[in-house]
Amino acid sequence: MIRIGVIAAKTAWVACAVAVPLIVLVDVESVLVTGSIVFLSGIISFWCGWRRYTRLTCLAVANCGIVLLFVALVNLFGWGPPDAEIPFALMGTAFAAMTLPAIISVARNVPIQDPRVCATCGYLLYALVTPRCPECGTEFNASLLTTDQRGELADQRRSNRQ
Repeated sequence: MIRIGVIAAKTAWVACAVAVPLIVLVDVESVLVTGSIVFLSGIISFWCGWRRYTRLTCLAVANCGIVLLFVALVNLFGWGPPDAEIPFALMGTAFAAMTLPAIISVARNVPIQDPRVCATCGYLLYALVTPRCPECGTEFNASLLTTDQRGELADQRRSNRQ
């Protein structure tokens, strides 16, 4: 699930980076397409990273925020396409440059999924009879849960109670 969010974040960054030359070379109205891609990718990244991957969530908020800022500025100042070209190009370039380190960090530091925890809801899969999460219904590979891992997990839970 988090990997889908990382792909969406990369897509948003590419759309933002592509938008800048399109604004200058083609037409400022290309933001209607690229802005929609950045916003939708931001929503997907937020949904996939929420409560599990803070870096991805922050990047998703930034992607949605820049699009909402563009929309607000157009409406607030009544910008038409010729008026918005230079501000959009400058803001898009700055945004792409500032988020590049964040997107690299998000792509390089994808959290590793613990096989003892449900990938969808985070439920502990310890001592289950069927290979299906009782919380959300997601199936999992029971062979990844060896008896050693189950014992380790039980020991960890006991030590946390004390």
